[in-house]
Amino acid sequence: MHGGGVHAVELVFLSLLAFVVLFAAVARKLNLPYPIVLLLAGLLLSFLPRVPKVTLNPDVIFLIVLPPLLYSAAWVTSWRDFRFNLFSIFMLAFGLVAFTVFGVAFAAPLVFAGFTWQLGFLLGAVVSPTDSIAATSIARTQALPRRISRFGNQMSSTRRKISSFGQQN
Repeated sequence: MHGGGVHAVELVFLSLLAFVVLFAAVARKLNLPYPIVLLLAGLLLSFLPRVPKVTLNPDVIFLIVLPPLLYSAAWVTSWRDFRFNLFSIFMLAFGLVAFTVFGVAFAAPLVFAGFTWQLGFLLGAVVSPTDSIAATSIARTQALPRRISRFGNQMSSTRRKISSFGQQN
């Protein structure tokens, strides 16, 4: 955090929480998947001037935020269906993430001047397929077959993205 102190951090987090509630209500009103609306809203909010920069330790996310999300996803997972669809889940969790990471790593230096392969891999890890909670949420709002939406909880995808990001540091 640069300047402003703890009060600025609290103000930023409270503002973000208010925006999440607001945009989730907008998503519900427009009958759109909330992860997509929140992504677009976050992108727009990132262009606001004079917002204090808040640095967040990744351990906070990995140790406090992520475990309850994965735990709740594990409770609603049908393990029989998980075993039945294991190959498809594996291909989506590892194959699709790897394809995205390598594709972005290859294309980024061609599109962005001064971009290195390392930055391309990092960008690929960030934009690789979505996490299980967002995928499940979107699958529920769309008219997907039940078989496909059931194994939307691809916990391996989140682990693969984390390890892919960790290899770049």
